[in-house]
Amino acid sequence: MIEMMQDLLRLDSPLEMRRELGNYLGLEQPVSSAVLRRAQQDDRFALHLVMSRGSRDLVQLHLDDPRNERYAGDDDDEPHAEIVEESHDLSNLELVGGMAGAMFRWGRSGFRGLDEATAAARLETCQSCPHLVEAPDRLLYRVKMVKKSDQRVCRKCGCVAAAKVKVATERCPIGLWGPAA
Repeated sequence: MIEMMQDLLRLDSPLEMRRELGNYLGLEQPVSSAVLRRAQQDDRFALHLVMSRGSRDLVQLHLDDPRNERYAGDDDDEPHAEIVEESHDLSNLELVGGMAGAMFRWGRSGFRGLDEATAAARLETCQSCPHLVEAPDRLLYRVKMVKKSDQRVCRKCGCVAAAKVKVATERCPIGLWGPAA
């Protein structure tokens, strides 16, 4: 799934991305802009969509999901950057829940470390992503785990990227990198 989403992001236009995702799912037409956006922004939806690939009925069920309407835009030919920029502000509960989940996964792995080269490659990927932004002025971001570190956050998951890339069990929320093997 990660490779498929990376391949989509390399395409020049949203229409090409929609066509490629449609082809991947075995459809004769492109998916809607809303489905593409939701697949880019909602990891769980993307996973379910890809896992349904062998069943036309299941794929259609995901394509017809009324929750896709939340991702609808005005124009199918809008620039890719505009699609990427869409997001919602994560609540404090979502942020704390995400951090607790990350800590649980990391603990379950025995607090497995990650080599510096892999962490650096992940961070380099994050630094070129339009989702990496200055941390909002919120209490949760005022507590710094490491002094003098880059405190920019991922707009998709809310994590401080410089910290997240060092955790072996974590993954990029839009699939640009995954957990270490």
